[in-house]
Amino acid sequence: TSGLDGCVAVCNQFISQMMQRCCRKGEEGGASEFRPILSNLIDDLLLVRYLIEFPAAEMLLLSLSHRLGSDLIRASSHSKQVEATYLATAMDAFGKITSAVASTLQQNRENPFKLPDSMSPEDSPEPQEEVNRCFCGRGNLDTFMVDCDRCHSWFHGSCIGITKDTVPDMWFCDDCTLQTAILDQAKVFARSNGGSKVLSTKDHNHVLRQFLLSYLSRTAESSSLPHADRAREFLIATWVKYLTLENNSGKQGTFDLNLVRSHVVAQWSPLSLEQNNRSNSSLTADGNQRIMSALVASSELSASFPRLLGVLLKLMGDKIASLRKLSLKAFLQVVNVDPTLMSQPSVRKEVSRCFHDGAISVREAAVSLVGDYVLQSPNLAAAFHAPLLERMVDSGISVRKRAVKIFRDILLSNPSYGGRATAMHCMLQRADDRKEDDGVRDLIHEAFHILWFNGKAFEMGKSSLSLATDIKLEDPNNRGKTMTRAQLYCREAAKAMVEVVKVSGSPEFLTSLVKGLLFGFNEGDKNKKTAERMRRQVDSRNQCNSLVLALVELLLSFEESRAHTEEDGKEFVALLSTLSVFSQAYPELLVPHVDTLVPYLKGDNGANKYETLIVSTVSSIVSLSSRHFSSAELARLTQGELPTDLVNIAYKFPPSAVSSAVEALSNLANHPDASTGSLQEKKLFNMAVKFYTYLLKNKNKTKNFSTMKKAFRHNVQRALSALGSICRYYECHDGFDNHNLDPNGFHVITDVNQLQFSGNVLSSACFALFREYLENDDEQTKCLALRAMNGVFISRPRVVLAAAQLGIISFVISEAAPPSVQIESLRCWRDILLAEEIRIESGAAKQKMQMQKDISLSKRISGDQDGDSCISGSVLTKHADRLYELTLSKDEKVRQMIIDLIGHLLRQGLINPMATVPHLLAVQGDVKSPATRSLALKLLITEGEKRPDMLRQRICAGLKQAYYFQKEVYPHDSSGVPRVTALLSRDEGHKVVTDTIFDQVIK
Repeated sequence: TSGLDGCVAVCNQFISQMMQRCCRKGEEGGASEFRPILSNLIDDLLLVRYLIEFPAAEMLLLSLSHRLGSDLIRASSHSKQVEATYLATAMDAFGKITSAVASTLQQNRENPFKLPDSMSPEDSPEPQEEVNRCFCGRGNLDTFMVDCDRCHSWFHGSCIGITKDTVPDMWFCDDCTLQTAILDQAKVFARSNGGSKVLSTKDHNHVLRQFLLSYLSRTAESSSLPHADRAREFLIATWVKYLTLENNSGKQGTFDLNLVRSHVVAQWSPLSLEQNNRSNSSLTADGNQRIMSALVASSELSASFPRLLGVLLKLMGDKIASLRKLSLKAFLQVVNVDPTLMSQPSVRKEVSRCFHDGAISVREAAVSLVGDYVLQSPNLAAAFHAPLLERMVDSGISVRKRAVKIFRDILLSNPSYGGRATAMHCMLQRADDRKEDDGVRDLIHEAFHILWFNGKAFEMGKSSLSLATDIKLEDPNNRGKTMTRAQLYCREAAKAMVEVVKVSGSPEFLTSLVKGLLFGFNEGDKNKKTAERMRRQVDSRNQCNSLVLALVELLLSFEESRAHTEEDGKEFVALLSTLSVFSQAYPELLVPHVDTLVPYLKGDNGANKYETLIVSTVSSIVSLSSRHFSSAELARLTQGELPTDLVNIAYKFPPSAVSSAVEALSNLANHPDASTGSLQEKKLFNMAVKFYTYLLKNKNKTKNFSTMKKAFRHNVQRALSALGSICRYYECHDGFDNHNLDPNGFHVITDVNQLQFSGNVLSSACFALFREYLENDDEQTKCLALRAMNGVFISRPRVVLAAAQLGIISFVISEAAPPSVQIESLRCWRDILLAEEIRIESGAAKQKMQMQKDISLSKRISGDQDGDSCISGSVLTKHADRLYELTLSKDEKVRQMIIDLIGHLLRQGLINPMATVPHLLAVQGDVKSPATRSLALKLLITEGEKRPDMLRQRICAGLKQAYYFQKEVYPHDSSGVPRVTALLSRDEGHKVVTDTIFDQVIK
């Protein structure tokens, strides 16, 4: 035997008694006193495990790790028998031991002990120059140094313990001493049967242990300390144990184990100091420390690391949430010292599973764990990109906040991160969601302010881009031009914005963000953050001009390199759409760049199916920025090809582009510096007459245009769209409608020479013409006529009264109207409400009121609205009962559109919430239309925040209405029973969760 049995028994008894006292419940047995002792004991053992004088520290730590691991595993199946605070202490202690072992193994990998692996002697290396290889790391100081007689490297005398008076005749450095010792002992202990001549790690360890034993023998002889002799004897016993295990395993090295055993046992009785010095070489203190580190790395405790890690991974999937959370925190200690563990498939799998854990605390711990290391490893960031994106919509607020912070830090440290577009898109979605927590939303706003609207963003992270004051980059407009750090920052920010728009497919989310950062968000009453938001607004405005310049430069650079592929078309549209964001938020910044954009209106951009989007986007930019044209700029642009290009768009492109082009041309004609009868106004009027003439000519051709040729239908569609847009966007300055507008006063003018903008003559004639097309049997034509008529309603709200008296309003939302017409009518009403809201908020309503001569002074002073501002809403309110009936429509699109319209009516105070809430609750039963349910839920949440008591009062009515909703909307089964259910199932990846239809409302 090795003689360790007694030591093992004492060790196990000590650990057993200590752990029994620590795991007792409450104050029984002084558990609260022993737990700190346990924690301190482990800290001390981890400190001395590298000291030669304490070789038993490894045995104690191994025994502790076994007991702690078994206690934690036992707690998994018998949770009620283990005290909760002990679990926290045990897991923390287990994490300390595991992380210490991980640190040892990592250090050994990074700085391996290089020893000869062959018994063939190596020639002494001849250095080409004198080299300072002293382990202290200092340079060639003006001090005494010693040369190694084998490798001829130099070492400081003070570091190796040699003075000028004690220089030996021959001295080898630690590396050379070890190498020669290994070769010498290999000759002595090699097996005589002609076995392998390759030295293994186990052979090396025998030599290393001999050096430690020699050191302890010298220490024991030179001092009267008894612990040195005990440490020597423990080392011998441990060595014999390893020899026995190696012999039994059958995996032997080159050394003859019987010879080694005899040599080791012979040293039980210590040699004299003189004999020890004569028979064994010695190492420096640093050499002994390196040997100890190498032996610790190959110890039984270090070999058990896979088992220790396996315990943590197993507990991360335990059924007890507290154990899962504690194991994640313990695993965090391990990964702190060895981040490469996160790349192991088993670790990734378990951490990814924790991302979907049922407990919020566990998910937050998992996200925090990943967040600490994605910054250090780009590969890790890519591997966990999708799981982190999923946590952006987590039900836990703390989890969402942590995910936002992680992506913010990733993007700051690496602005060119490959997943930045999807990450930013997801963040923008969260910020735009009304259900989102204010804290999360404000964190997202702050993140985007730092990323895009703060020139000092590079200083907040270790950017992968150069941070030099001036960086040599190739400017597309000026080859070889030097770009400053601020310009480079704007260029990267602009690229990121374009990518986000490209991923989103729409600039809507980005527009909302930019407007909010420039002019403030509706973020509630948070006075403590008011100053911070004001600072963000100032920074954002200062940065916008640079961002617009960067976007224009990107556009020009793209033009030079584009290959006219489909992907290029998407990039082209994304660039222009991003510029359109700033045209909506800060249009005056686009004025200097209009000349760059106008050529794209010719429609010959080589982008095939994207041409419509291109000309439509550029038309919108011109339209918005035209209000800020100076008189000189207006004259220069309108005397060029701009008006002609806009007219050509109306003749060649689909309705979406036609509307944008007409709006741009109308704004140019309405410009304050534009003279009456200007070129742009004439072109607009001539176009209106042409389209009016075409519709007049063909209105009675057939009662059903769906039977006509496709080209004819397209021309009718274009004419209706263009005329409706002209009626909407052109402002007739002398066209004020009377308060008692005669509904029978609208007539189709058959003599086109009588048409004129003045006095709303053209608009009234168009309304009468649209009414005739509304009576066509073709559903598509009805929708187009209704959409065109909507342009008249928006520009002249009093015509809505006339339409109501003529029965048009009642018809388009009646049961007799086709679903497509109902949808279009609801969409038109939504557009009317939004347009009226914008008109009032922009001050256009007040301006129009002041232009009317019959308005008294008191009305001018008392209000900012003219008399037309509430007409449309009032007319619609009279049809509220019919709107509620439409929530029971069997057409899903109708239901979704009516809920959207109800949302605008509620926001503007045009509909009674008490009457509306039951219908919104009923729509929660629309289990086949998640989009409609989600939209109704947002409205309920908003109303609940304003009037929480009302929701409770109307819940019974909502339940009843929900039953009638499903009974009416969903078809009956084969037995004729209505398919009514209050249950809703959803797939959460690893499981299917069943809720009631009102769960989200209650939460």
